[in-house]
Amino acid sequence: MLKAATGKDYGAGTDATLQAQLSCQDGKVQSTMQTLDISSYNDFERGDEDEYKIFVPQDCTQPTGVSFQMVGGSELDGAAWQFLKVTVWKDVPEAQRTYYYGGEGSHGETGQWIDPVTVDGDHRFINVPLRDTF
Repeated sequence: MLKAATGKDYGAGTDATLQAQLSCQDGKVQSTMQTLDISSYNDFERGDEDEYKIFVPQDCTQPTGVSFQMVGGSELDGAAWQFLKVTVWKDVPEAQRTYYYGGEGSHGETGQWIDPVTVDGDHRFINVPLRDTF
């Protein structure tokens, strides 16, 4: 399972489609990029924490990162998204771990923006390193 938290700043939410991919064992095992969407629900609104069931490869015993990718959206429809934190767990919620962009110790409320417009590099993609195991 994956729970993604959207920041609380003005404009933090997005109407764009977001996908996530779980990396395990230092990139040796990866899930496919999976669309995060709850049917008949407005995902990724400012201040929300949305929960998604994602495929975890059977041989994934040590998650090392979650990658988020923005698909579609434009500057005109407010597609930028402010990622705040991600929580992951495999079997039971009691085993969950929460990670912030920037790693441990960066538990601030600033988050990281993903912008639909690429100017100097790829702003449509971020990686969040994970430091614990399931």
